[in-house]
Amino acid sequence: MAQLARKLRVIDYFTLGWGTMVGVGWLVVMDDWLLRGGVLGAVLGFAVGGALLLPIGYVYGKLV
Repeated sequence: MAQLARKLRVIDYFTLGWGTMVGVGWLVVMDDWLLRGGVLGAVLGFAVGGALLLPIGYVYGKLV
């Protein structure tokens, strides 16, 4: 089984930066979501969001 190269090219840095800028859009509307969802909705939202970010953190951890 071949092993992936553990280095990033210029296009990789560009796509990580672009994805970060586009992906931060949910932070802009989060204030409205928290007000509409109430306390239970906020707790549930953060729990689900944290669970969805676990695989992303795992992949980033493997890169370094």
